[in-house]
Amino acid sequence: MNHPVSLYAATKKANELMAHTYSHLYGLPATGLRFFTVYGLWGRPDMAPMLFAKAILAGEPIRVFNQGQMRRDFTYIDDIVEVVLRCLDKPATADPSFDPLHPNPATAAAPHRLFNIGNAQPVELLRFIEMLEQALGREAIKTFEPMQPGDVKATAADTSALEAWVGFRPHTPLELGLERFAAWVKDSRSRSPGGWHAARPSHHGRCRPGTFGCASPAVGPPSRRRPPCRRHHRDGVPRSDRAQPGRWQLRRPGLPPAPNALGRCRG
Repeated sequence: MNHPVSLYAATKKANELMAHTYSHLYGLPATGLRFFTVYGLWGRPDMAPMLFAKAILAGEPIRVFNQGQMRRDFTYIDDIVEVVLRCLDKPATADPSFDPLHPNPATAAAPHRLFNIGNAQPVELLRFIEMLEQALGREAIKTFEPMQPGDVKATAADTSALEAWVGFRPHTPLELGLERFAAWVKDSRSRSPGGWHAARPSHHGRCRPGTFGCASPAVGPPSRRRPPCRRHHRDGVPRSDRAQPGRWQLRRPGLPPAPNALGRCRG
């Protein structure tokens, strides 16, 4: 962890260090959770499970790096949620046995803890693709490519500290998780008007036309209307058009928009 090979890893480490500093200076309980390759319903559209599923169903090739010779500790979303809720119910505390001369990286003299959240069962990438093919009922078209700069060949989570802290560790088998994921993907694809697309939101935070799962009416001024995805429009409660870059305000039907800190309306 002290020698990261990518900017992504470096930002993770920096975040943990800053959280520890706040805990030390202000006594603020902080728990850092390291997620290991999360997959499942409503997954990120730029992650391999969603990208692979979209391409396989569309008959398009998938990019397989390092000739598929990689291992990942895939973790199902339900297990992630369970751990997050349990950690919320048990805030971090200082470790009374912490020894600065022989420090335990998972604890501290401050109320700060770090936990890995992974299935603790790394799987070969090609095996993952094979199981996803079986769950979707279609075969993938594979394009093998070299290793990407900054990537790692294998990840594996040691969850012993997590289990000792909250009495739980991720355990959903990959086969079962992929069956649930594939069923949701196929159902969402059949429900989405105009086809299924797992596109990312655009750079200014709004969803692009045809974004995966988008079935809601447009909001905002006519000149700027774009169909919002379900990240920004859930349960029939639309989010108001932003008045500041990167800011979204949840507006309930029939209620006026909430004022910002200066008293001016955001809507």
